[in-house]
Amino acid sequence: MVINKDSMIKTLGAWIDRENANMNNTPLDDAKEIEIYKMGYIRALENLLFAISVNGE
Repeated sequence: MVINKDSMIKTLGAWIDRENANMNNTPLDDAKEIEIYKMGYIRALENLLFAISVNGE
């Protein structure tokens, strides 16, 4: 696999979609804890996607 801007954007997009779909499959006890963890994690992936989109390779 060649790693470049386009493939990284595509991979991060798929990763974000997968994590959004798996929101309820996290093995934590507290629902609020799950929401905070997952939303922070997804937001970090979205920020990384934005940084790669804007700045390039």
